[in-house]
Amino acid sequence: MPVSFTDLPSELILACLEYLPYTELGACLLANRHLNSLIRNSPRTLYLAEQSLAGVDANPFHPAISGLCVEEKRALLHEREDRWLFFRPVSLEYPEIDFLASRAVYWISGDYWVIGDAVDPAFPRSVGLKFLRTTPGPSQWTKASPGTMLRLVDFVAVPEELDLIAMITHSPSGQSTSSIHIHLLSFSSLSTGSAGPHPLAASSVIHVLDAGPYDGGPSVTIDISGRTLAFCMLYLSARDEDNEEGREHARRRDGLYLYDWQTGKRMTEEPLPVHHNGAVGLTFLSPDLLLLSNTSTNSLDILSIPTLTITHTLALPELQARHQLCPFQFRTLPNPAWADPRTRFSRSYTRFLPDPERTLVQCAFQTMSPVYEYTLGCSGSRARVRLPLRVRGRLGFILQPV
Repeated sequence: MPVSFTDLPSELILACLEYLPYTELGACLLANRHLNSLIRNSPRTLYLAEQSLAGVDANPFHPAISGLCVEEKRALLHEREDRWLFFRPVSLEYPEIDFLASRAVYWISGDYWVIGDAVDPAFPRSVGLKFLRTTPGPSQWTKASPGTMLRLVDFVAVPEELDLIAMITHSPSGQSTSSIHIHLLSFSSLSTGSAGPHPLAASSVIHVLDAGPYDGGPSVTIDISGRTLAFCMLYLSARDEDNEEGREHARRRDGLYLYDWQTGKRMTEEPLPVHHNGAVGLTFLSPDLLLLSNTSTNSLDILSIPTLTITHTLALPELQARHQLCPFQFRTLPNPAWADPRTRFSRSYTRFLPDPERTLVQCAFQTMSPVYEYTLGCSGSRARVRLPLRVRGRLGFILQPV
């Protein structure tokens, strides 16, 4: 004789309900009195639903959570949500910045604050990083530098996921050339100031290319997920050179570079072309999907890493005549899940970590309308746009405005 779902033992029903997102669990509350009673009287089911609603995962390794009963864990989660809702932080700290901080190179997320460290106020280019742990309490700034005589162009940090920080540096390598390198360091080593190499990297330093002495430093946008390190590199100043040979040389170096950071090998022989009016927006939606800005079609392109093909193109709103899209800036938080969850939790000092299945992408760009045209460019009014997008799904993805 067939048995309905509600005729099953309560333990089996609750075990099944734990796999439902909070929206569908809410539908069960409204659809059936028996399910309503079971859900409301199950602290574990409510706790999992409240984590889903908040978009977080409890850190089982945190001393404030391990050993607590479910109701006590729920109380901690409620306190966290109330602090966000009413802007009541756990504490307020004012770390002294007693060094020349770079406004162009910085990173903050979760437990850490990292800022570029410059040397000369008249020439504020970062030559290293200053590292500060924000939890469990204030600490001292620790300096980490990949080496002497290196200009830090940009970096990406993935502490919980990979214990990795990757730096792009620009340095003179001779009288007629300068070099671009990738430095792969263990993030946890920064707390000691040693800036040690990452143990999974075959080489802690990867040579990218050599440039001419007058090309200047490149503009770089970088991101990483899984084993793939991606960055767009543009020699914008070299494009203004008087000779066509110099401009063509710059165009050949500009583009999207993809590396397997563990082996140190390039995934393409030549950089992939990118369409831009300045900085390129670049971020991972998943370890094998990369979001790129495209100013030639006023769109966002999704690149599949294994096949190196554009799988989807998302059109941006049409611009008025003679308007154009200017530099893009993307950021994905949290980083798309790749490592084992236990590894991610054990590296964090946070009670509740953002759920990687609820990734949020911030897409920022500018539009520019030319007013006065000059020989060397144009000047006009600019408008800044922020477009938050949510990535959802394990096997596929849904990219939707928030």
